[in-house]
Amino acid sequence: MSQEQSSIFDMARQYLQFRKGREGLQKNEDVIKKSIMESLTNEGSPDDKGNRFYYFPESLDDVQGVKRERRISQVMDEDAALELVAKYGLESSCLETITVLNEDGLLAANFEGKIPDSEMSALYTERESFAFILVKDK
Repeated sequence: MSQEQSSIFDMARQYLQFRKGREGLQKNEDVIKKSIMESLTNEGSPDDKGNRFYYFPESLDDVQGVKRERRISQVMDEDAALELVAKYGLESSCLETITVLNEDGLLAANFEGKIPDSEMSALYTERESFAFILVKDK
């Protein structure tokens, strides 16, 4: 094994160790975070906004406590909105048509001879990229 190959091998070994450690740490972090959130549901001090707090007896790395923050988001019921638009005849001002290319239709037209191969192939460009892949044992 050349020195360059040995260097790649050593870096790959280190990469795999870090990746394995990170995945394990992330899994543990997620489990602990879920447990903390569940505990805050019952044990945390509530505020008037529906949040729950727990303040530590002492600071941990400049962190004074944890908070289970209540968040509200509004999502429009699209089916109900479409019914409302139709009810009041507002289609022209509340709906829009978006043109989307149907690549399958374009390919079918080419296959049927409606679009020449030379013009069809001119529509495609190649982009080169490289991916880092771990080659597994067979």
